[in-house]
Amino acid sequence: MFKEKPWQNPEETRALWVVRSQIKKKADIFEVLNKMQEYQLNTAIVQVRGLADTLYPSKIETLADEIDEDLKDPFGFFLEEANKRNIAVEAWFNVNMLSKPDFLKDYSKADQHLVVKKPNWVLKDQEGKSMLSYKQDELEADWMDGAYANPALKEWRLYFLNLVTEVQKNYPSITGVHLDFIRYPYAKEGGKNFGLDDLHLHALNEVFSLEKQDYIEFPHYQKALDVMKLYQMNRFVREISKKVKSNNAKHLVTAAVWAHKQKTLENVYQDWPFWLKKGFLDHAYMMIYITDSEVHDTRMEEFYDESYMNQVVVGLGLYRNPKASVIQHQIDSSRAVGAKGFCLFSARNLIEKEMEQKLPVRVLKRSIVGDYQ
Repeated sequence: MFKEKPWQNPEETRALWVVRSQIKKKADIFEVLNKMQEYQLNTAIVQVRGLADTLYPSKIETLADEIDEDLKDPFGFFLEEANKRNIAVEAWFNVNMLSKPDFLKDYSKADQHLVVKKPNWVLKDQEGKSMLSYKQDELEADWMDGAYANPALKEWRLYFLNLVTEVQKNYPSITGVHLDFIRYPYAKEGGKNFGLDDLHLHALNEVFSLEKQDYIEFPHYQKALDVMKLYQMNRFVREISKKVKSNNAKHLVTAAVWAHKQKTLENVYQDWPFWLKKGFLDHAYMMIYITDSEVHDTRMEEFYDESYMNQVVVGLGLYRNPKASVIQHQIDSSRAVGAKGFCLFSARNLIEKEMEQKLPVRVLKRSIVGDYQ
């Protein structure tokens, strides 16, 4: 037997990522919120924008498919019910990833989709081929997940800022804006190179007098392109942060970020420690989706920094079916290093009956509650 006691840090974030598929029915929303209360979770990261489709009535983008007819505003309903239970809600946006081939093929409003109206906003590879031209299996073979917007394009960045403003104005009781896919696409070593377009090259040529072929033929000059891509992402996050705070100074700016230092800096150009230190982000949610405690510790050591550790939320991947001991270790270690808290991915896995069989409710609940005997 054990005696549950409340965790001693009242400011700890105990969060749950709620993917858009879990808020398309009222019954699912109630199930998620009931589960959050059962596990004493206090923050819901709720997806309001998926693949340039929304989970709220937007004047900018089209509504997602498969939403129950009696649910006119899925995000608004979730927010209202969460407020009743004193659960904080952050609005989760997929930022740069706009589409997937299989998604567009089945989406009922495909002809109104952003990539159909603005195909030139999508990144191109070193051969000038748009990411929209890739088939799903081609993307997956090169470890990519979809077609991304070009962060060097001012029109795209302004468009996204308008989306953020729309949500903040319509739902002032949210506690923050949560950014996902706030990065470049990842392609495996020797894969595609994104950023050799006219916009990136023009910016580079203010310093270097090189042509596109030079970067391809002489790879050592791509270090300059790497720095340019880091700059583009830094600027975009800074612009989002400035807009969020100007709309509502109380709203947080948070982001789901990669938890591998080399890949973060050299493959997806997501320098989130810099964003924290410069004040662009309030919290970074590290996606440490592992099933091994030693790997978890390695990832934490890579990024450990006393100056921002209390702004880091540790992401736990329930979808990978980790052992209860691994979850226990991740939660305990996040507290030991002074992290802001932890976040579970995702709501669907938490409410699955199969999950409760693999990870008994009392074990996970005991890990979350903390101090027990």
